[in-house]
Amino acid sequence: MELVNQVLSAVSATLFDAFGCEIYRQPVEQGYETPCFFLFADNLREKRYIGGRTLHAFRVTAEYLPPEDGQRREAALEASGRLFRLLDRIRTEAGDFLCCNKQAEFGVVARGFSRGFEVSDELLRFTFTIQYFTADGGDDDAPAVPMEKLIMKGENR
Repeated sequence: MELVNQVLSAVSATLFDAFGCEIYRQPVEQGYETPCFFLFADNLREKRYIGGRTLHAFRVTAEYLPPEDGQRREAALEASGRLFRLLDRIRTEAGDFLCCNKQAEFGVVARGFSRGFEVSDELLRFTFTIQYFTADGGDDDAPAVPMEKLIMKGENR
């Protein structure tokens, strides 16, 4: 969960720098001012592989409520283009998370997949999925650490 929180913090900082509006990471029933973002992660899952590797994945959703100026749908569509550019690379303490098909230059090799958006009822919902591998060395009690390099040895038959 620590890495999920790092990604959410990095996305939150990026959105605040670009849009200058309030970013909510907890549900708010009422009392929020537009424009604002609601940011959350869900659909956390893992898949174990041979050799002590685990694939982790989670979906990040950024919901944008544009200002109430009569052109909310247009503002939401404009924001969607900005989000594709802004969230192409997410810098965290653990390293870069790339949300396109490129290799990370350093840190944790993680990729964002399935980026997309929808606008309904003047609300922009932008989503992407982060995937990354960890290696625990085969010891079930050892904490998982992000993989930096994988070396395969053996012969092809």
